[in-house]
Amino acid sequence: MGINPAVYMANYYLFYYEYMFVKQLVDLVVASTSASGHDVPTQPTDLPVPELLRLLCCTSRTSVDQHSELHGMAAMFLLHLYRSTVRFVDDFTSGPNPFTAHLLYESQTLMGGLIHGIYPGQFLVMEATPGDGIFSFSTLDVRIVTRVMNVIAADGSVEQVVKSYTILFDKRRLACYAGIPIVQYAHVASTLSIHCGYNILIGQLHRFRELITVRGNYILECARLMLRMQRRGYLLSILRRKLQHHIKLFPDTFGDVSALHLYKDIMRCVGEFTDLGDWEVDSRDWTGMEDIIEDEEQELEEISEMLSSAESDLDYSELEEV
Repeated sequence: MGINPAVYMANYYLFYYEYMFVKQLVDLVVASTSASGHDVPTQPTDLPVPELLRLLCCTSRTSVDQHSELHGMAAMFLLHLYRSTVRFVDDFTSGPNPFTAHLLYESQTLMGGLIHGIYPGQFLVMEATPGDGIFSFSTLDVRIVTRVMNVIAADGSVEQVVKSYTILFDKRRLACYAGIPIVQYAHVASTLSIHCGYNILIGQLHRFRELITVRGNYILECARLMLRMQRRGYLLSILRRKLQHHIKLFPDTFGDVSALHLYKDIMRCVGEFTDLGDWEVDSRDWTGMEDIIEDEEQELEEISEMLSSAESDLDYSELEEV
């Protein structure tokens, strides 16, 4: 019994063109170093960015050749811009880079044709999906949110700090899929082993723990997961025990937040969503994620206020020792 090799063949095929794109830039850096006898600056702050931008956008090869001393620095500048560009199989993700759309295909060039794009246009068509804004974009099952904050230093000066957060992204929750019945988990009465069925919860909890860095989103996703599985026939009491055990094993998931508080907030959220339909549950997203709450205590207070109406008498005795 074999597997479909198409994915692996396509991956190697795309990698070849990506490698050749990077190689042409590295060759320019090496050639410039050899010609001048000096190393090309490797830090973006040491590069003359305005001059390099004008050179990259120049369409005349003659004018470009007159500034051969800048070729290596222009290539180094592009290498820095593409540091936040990644591809996983057929998902191509690029961070802030003004040249991404101008260098997708080999037929696209910069610096009068000295630098060409990445992929062969005759065999490959890229469909662009813009981010939600300059500070938010999604790739695969992760949404990356960036926030610029003003921080007061010890000497009283104000410094800007850039922080990035990750939350779960599921395109099945987009409005265009509303009303479409999508089965996410096997029913408890399916041919799947009962142990495997309940361990779906454990697998997803590990996934959430690795992907999500915002406590509020983690709580909501865990509650959605438990509710979805309950509606597929799984017993909430067993799901709760497995959740308790998982939190005991990883009590430091969100730093100084105790496992008991984390468990309570998840179960409050389950109670809040119990009477909602599947689409209502999915659309009840943390809509203010672009404005990540800076103070963790303030975030916890807002979660508690949102879910206070669902406070119920739950048995937390198994977690009292945590």
